[in-house]
Order: sequence, then structure tokens, then C-alpha cells
Amino acid sequence: MPTTIRMARWGPVLFGRQHGARVRDELSAIVHASPDVVFDFKDVENMSLSFADECFGELLHALASEPVRPRLRFAHVPPDMQASLLFMTRERARATA
Repeated sequence: MPTTIRMARWGPVLFGRQHGARVRDELSAIVHASPDVVFDFKDVENMSLSFADECFGELLHALASEPVRPRLRFAHVPPDMQASLLFMTRERARATA
């Protein structure tokens, strides 16, 4: 059974690198303790690209060097935030390739 993380717990609007770094630090421990994680964006109204990059981009970058990586999924992501997450993951993949 996956571990579900409600992103709205950090507010309805997720923005800024500093906020992203604080959330990433909290998420990192959870992600490392669970083989299957769902980031649930229900009740999140907006997310900045800087938050997405600092939180999820840095988290994905750190996990890229792990021998066993957890399965990470996103749920209830509005279309505008999907674009930010897709852009961020593509850019991070290019940077680590």
C-alpha cells in the first residue's frame, strides 16, 4: 500500500525555493522510508515552478544516485501544475544525463 502525502498540508499555494526546500527536507525522510509514495495535490490551488524545482527536482536528483529508488506518483494535479511538474522533471532529466 502506498504512502500518501497530502501536499495541501503545506498550504493551498506552494511557492518559492525556500518553501520548496523546507518541504523537500520533510518529504525526503518519508520517501526514503517507503517504497511507494503518492504526492496528492487535492486542495492545492497553485504551485510555482521554483517550488516544484526545489522540492521535487532536487528530490528526484538526489534519488537518481540511490541503488533502489522508491516509486513516486502524483495524484489530483490540476492541468496547469501538471505542466510545471512535467517541465521540471524533463529539465532535471537532461541535467543528470
